Amino acid sequence: MGDGFSLRPFIGNITIDTAKAKQLRDLYDAYVDTAAIEKAGLKPARKDLDSFARIQTLDGVAKVQPFYSKQLNQGDWLVNFSDSPPGSFKATFTRKSNSRVSGTLSAGTSSGATKILMTLAVPR
Repeated sequence: MGDGFSLRPFIGNITIDTAKAKQLRDLYDAYVDTAAIEKAGLKPARKDLDSFARIQTLDGVAKVQPFYSKQLNQGDWLVNFSDSPPGSFKATFTRKSNSRVSGTLSAGTSSGATKILMTLAVPR
């Protein structure tokens, strides 16, 4: 791990032969297998990320847009909103430290709910 602390001496020395001990060893081994993590990329998390990318809220666009503007314009992100028809918005956002990492954000009101769609592109 990055902070110099390793659980390997504890996990690797578990000698109790139980299913729980094996789960713990397997979980730890998967966590520290950075080559496999890098190879898999976002694929294992894609289903969850896709569900997060399509969000609905009862808040109107007038409340949703300032929220995303504030959240994405802090830290390592920069967001730019483009002209959009009333009741909707479109934006692009980019990492300040790596402009190749970017995404899109859009929202519009339909049937009393504001539907938000966010995409993120992380080049390999």
